[in-house]
Amino acid sequence: MIGEKRFFHSLGSLHLAVALADRYGEDLLKAATAGLLHDCGRLPNIEMVEAEARRRNLTLPPEERPYAKVWHALLSAEMAEHDFGVSDPEVLRAILIHPTGDADMSRFEQIIFLADYLEPMRGFEGLNELRKLAESDLGQAFRCALRGKIKHVQGQGRALHPRSLRALESVGGNLT
Repeated sequence: MIGEKRFFHSLGSLHLAVALADRYGEDLLKAATAGLLHDCGRLPNIEMVEAEARRRNLTLPPEERPYAKVWHALLSAEMAEHDFGVSDPEVLRAILIHPTGDADMSRFEQIIFLADYLEPMRGFEGLNELRKLAESDLGQAFRCALRGKIKHVQGQGRALHPRSLRALESVGGNLT
């Protein structure tokens, strides 16, 4: 339902989430679950995401409405819970906030954010250095990844999601 490329991205995210969870003492099964399902609602286009959300009577909170690019996260959390039986609130929240971050993220939530951002199919300048940093300093890797993601969104001329702004403020409040 998500396509071959997104499926392999999800497998890569699962793999990295488990490796980071093992490194930082987090639950491996929870990491595997969140890594695999974080994009299960990322359907081929936004119209399909919107239609599926409507079909499920999923209401977009007002904060979400202007940010169609991340609607899949709300749908993914809903699908993880109702289609795949995930009941752990930390797994569901990690899925929900994986594209944006949020204030005061747990170590587990940072792992899922990084697993999505750094998985093996990704390719961008500084990626290998950031992967190495994630092995030794999760918090610093998260801050660098969050700043990189925010700069990317701004570079595309898109508005930042309020959760990203809260996450940025939570880790120091600047892009340098």
